[in-house]
Parts: sequence; C-alpha cells; structure tokens
Amino acid sequence: MMAIMAYVFAMEHVEQGLAQIEDAMRLAAAANGYIVDENGHVIGKQADSAEDRPDAQHTEKWCDPGELIDGRWYVASYRDYLSAEMTVARHDGSSKAIPIWKFIDDQITVPCDYIDITDLLPEPEDPYAED
Repeated sequence: MMAIMAYVFAMEHVEQGLAQIEDAMRLAAAANGYIVDENGHVIGKQADSAEDRPDAQHTEKWCDPGELIDGRWYVASYRDYLSAEMTVARHDGSSKAIPIWKFIDDQITVPCDYIDITDLLPEPEDPYAED
C-alpha cells in the first residue's frame, strides 16, 4: 500500500496551521502570476493560453482537516501536487528558485509533523452495515 503523507497537528494548532498553509499558498499563487481576489480565492487560468478565467471555479482552500484515530488532526500533503518552483528574494538582494511546497512548509510556525498517516486513519464506514 502506498503511504498517505500528511501534516499532523495537535487539536490546538490545526486551525492556525491550516491558516498558515492557506496564506502561504495564496502568496505562492500570486508570485506565480495568479490573481487572488478580495475573498482570498485563487482565480484559475486557461491551461493552453494561461489567460485568467474569472468565470471558472475559484480555489478557496487546500482542503478540510481530518481527525485521526489518536485525536490529532491532519491536513493532506500538497508536496506531490506543488512540485513547480517559484523565485523568492533573499536578504542580500539576490533571488533563488525553490519548490513551492518548500516555501509553504517554511511558513508553518506551529508544531506539526509530516508523517505517513495510513495506519492512523479511521476505518471507513460500511454503507451496507445495519444500524
């Protein structure tokens, strides 16, 4: 079975951790030429022309957090989805290209673990089980 990687937070940190991830994703999107509207939604682009698509669905957030069987909360990993690079400014005035996921990781200041949660997920409900 393939590992299911996620960011895992204690209950008291999940809301702030998710907010930090969402804010960093908006910054990364804006730095890569996407429009972020007044509600914090990222406006999509046409794949073949890179034209803005304000009429298309807007990305509101990365995901909803989920609860693990041990009481901690997780946010799905974005590392496999955000392999592109972005350019960030350094303190000395130069710039450096880094993976977008690394930029986002660097914005998380609350305690969290990046772990395989495969064995920590609750069992899915059986839709055929009798109540």
